[in-house]
Amino acid sequence: MSTYTESDPARKAAIVLLALDKGDAAKVMKVLSQDCLEKITQAIWALDNVSDDEKTEALTELTGRMKANPVVGGEDRAKMLLTEVVGEERQMSF
Repeated sequence: MSTYTESDPARKAAIVLLALDKGDAAKVMKVLSQDCLEKITQAIWALDNVSDDEKTEALTELTGRMKANPVVGGEDRAKMLLTEVVGEERQMSF
């Protein structure tokens, strides 16, 4: 099993997921790629006690990323996201 440092993205994602209630965390994990799911699950497994400072850092980073990315919908954005999830050929059938 890998060793995770405080700056590891999988560790940060694990902390954010564990800050959610079980149902919401499961909904997020359900849509992750297999590779991402494995990395985050390993990070969750490796977590012991997480300090308040580390929790705050992970959640603050997430908040910062959310603020930095505009929330813009529309047809183009929907197609782009759907293509990322199912591929261009399947996206066209939606």
